[in-house]
Amino acid sequence: MRTPGSWAVAVRRRDGTIHTERHTDAAATLGGFLRGPRMIAAALRIGMYAVRIAVRETSGVEPTPDQFVVTFAAGGVAVLAIFVVAPGVLIDGRTIAAAAIEASIRLAMLVAYLLVIARSAQTREILRYHGAEHKTVAAFERAGRIPTADEARPLSPVHMRCGTEFIALFVISCGILFAVVPRQPIWLGAIVRIGLAPVAIALAYEVMRAAAREPKALWARAVSWPGRVMQRLTTREPDADELDVAVAALAALLG
Repeated sequence: MRTPGSWAVAVRRRDGTIHTERHTDAAATLGGFLRGPRMIAAALRIGMYAVRIAVRETSGVEPTPDQFVVTFAAGGVAVLAIFVVAPGVLIDGRTIAAAAIEASIRLAMLVAYLLVIARSAQTREILRYHGAEHKTVAAFERAGRIPTADEARPLSPVHMRCGTEFIALFVISCGILFAVVPRQPIWLGAIVRIGLAPVAIALAYEVMRAAAREPKALWARAVSWPGRVMQRLTTREPDADELDVAVAALAALLG
């Protein structure tokens, strides 16, 4: 879990105890032009660090930073190639229909990917922790204090300020921006889409922030609806143990 200037992680060890760590992160407070891409880069960096902590506390062996950099870099290249470039360069033409087909393929590929990985028992456990995080944050926002697991349990696992919300808005932003750029030749279509990816990230981030400030506004509910629907794929109902870990992470974050 994160605040603008710090983040915390909680991990349940094999012996049942919960390990927590809190770290400051000044880079997360950066603003200015294209702050969205910088925030996403910071989130990925923090995510790599948090995963290293989780592996260390559950297995007793901490992977090296280089191992994680290589893994995440390979994943980033794969995301750009499969989800950003491929749907556009494989569709010919610059008509509205071609743009709609490109956007539809990108969305269908994302949904199919989420459905496939959700079949894994390990992934389903991660999705339950994701749901526990959302419930705990929602309970904190409602009560104004660190909640108990029982207070968080009845709340929805869907939350407006979620990474899934950003992903859905990113897909929509790509559909809008890429509708007016060339698809052929393939090399040009690929370069233009990769170059516009940070702009799509920035647009999605700013829309998400604006919608979170006015969650009850009709326009905010409309633009956040795709992300709320997609969260049905990226969250699961947590059990008591997973809620306890989420509450521990929030308590560590808030000190």
